[in-house]
Amino acid sequence: RAHEMAAHIIERVIEEPEMQSMDPKQMEPILQTLVDENPYIQFAYVVDIRGTKITRNICQAVDQSKYENVGVGENYSNRSWFIEPLKDGKIHVTDLYSSKITGALCITVSGAIRNDTGEIRGILDLDIRFEDLTKSEEE
Repeated sequence: RAHEMAAHIIERVIEEPEMQSMDPKQMEPILQTLVDENPYIQFAYVVDIRGTKITRNICQAVDQSKYENVGVGENYSNRSWFIEPLKDGKIHVTDLYSSKITGALCITVSGAIRNDTGEIRGILDLDIRFEDLTKSEEE
């Protein structure tokens, strides 16, 4: 169920014209709203097709200081959450893992951002606190 919920969130966002623009100034407000409306999202960002992070750190205010060393330009091209949607264009959800930054039990959901012609332009990544996601489902 957690995988379904996470996939549903990302499907909605990757269709937004601001996201499809691949312009960080247009994408970041969408990501901020997403994080603000979904307290179980720990971290949201976009990488280009080379795996390079192009957006600022969009995370919960309580975690902001923990993410200050993760900046624009970080390369994630070796991560499965990047590789898989780039290969097949589908939404991917990782297995559970412990966040290196917050220590929380998390899943990562990622999806391809496409332009008007369907070409993959980047990957949206959401790191989700598993326990908070399951609590929101219970409410």
